[in-house]
Amino acid sequence: MRSLRLPHPTQGMPACVNEELVLSAGTTYPGLVKVEYLVEGEPAGTDTSPADGFRASWTPPRCGYYRLKAVGTFADHSTIESPEVTLTVYYGEGRYVWHSYNVNMKEKYITDALGNRAYLEFYESSDTDGVQPGASMNSMHDNMHPNEYTKTVIPYWTTAPGIEEPYVGRYTTQREAVPEVQKPVLLPYGVQDIALYPPWQKLTVIAFHVPADGDYMVTNLGVKKPRNRVLRSASSFLIRAVPFLKRSRPGPALWGAPYLVL
Repeated sequence: MRSLRLPHPTQGMPACVNEELVLSAGTTYPGLVKVEYLVEGEPAGTDTSPADGFRASWTPPRCGYYRLKAVGTFADHSTIESPEVTLTVYYGEGRYVWHSYNVNMKEKYITDALGNRAYLEFYESSDTDGVQPGASMNSMHDNMHPNEYTKTVIPYWTTAPGIEEPYVGRYTTQREAVPEVQKPVLLPYGVQDIALYPPWQKLTVIAFHVPADGDYMVTNLGVKKPRNRVLRSASSFLIRAVPFLKRSRPGPALWGAPYLVL
């Protein structure tokens, strides 16, 4: 049976923005004469040389997740596709890369693939225009959120016992399980997202206590309108995030938003 494989890159392989990434493909079946690479369905390179493994190159334009596959053409003009792989593209060196769906919600920390931990703070901002600390969200509710439009959130943090909003919580459903949450659905699939819900005329904020000096950035934010809620104004959907967070020393890196799904 004919098959086409991607020896490079592999599933989940990290890459950097604006740095060239080598693509290669191969098969044990004779007669392959051309390989075209597709990233998110768009052409990303073509090669007709079996000797070098049908190599091509592609430069990621921005951070995020990208789906890549190869389409091979044989001498008889028949074609074959490789299995799809997902690339994770970071900014710069990507020394510390945290995914929001890996947050330990009960203990307020997040760990990257190398075990580097960043502790988190949840709180309301003191005003609408910034992320300076207001009321802290130190009351954890280890039960399903009672409101109909957020009943898939558990656990969640608020400013005091008995307070339902604003909150920081986690969905019990996996990505794709609630289609209206994200359009289009962000990669990767099968993870449980974090949700932030705002106070009126203020922001809900997560602060990351970064472990090292450097530039930090937030990517792949999503926004939704809760079901059965009336949109009061356009500002209700405004994402207030700091895309590049520059720190001269380790300490809190901040971002806030009226309502985020990450």
